[in-house]
Amino acid sequence: MTDVAMTQQHALHRDTAAVVLLGRLFDVIGRRVMISFTYAISGVLLAVSGYAFQQAAD
Repeated sequence: MTDVAMTQQHALHRDTAAVVLLGRLFDVIGRRVMISFTYAISGVLLAVSGYAFQQAAD
């Protein structure tokens, strides 16, 4: 398999797993709450990554 095909296959598996794992939560908890939670978690992870990079640079 070529690198492009492997990348596309990985993306397909990742997207399918996200729908299967998170789809139920979106239905039960609510779309607005889950979207807000997703943005909040992304912000926290970005801040932690930035802090780690800053500490590694010093």
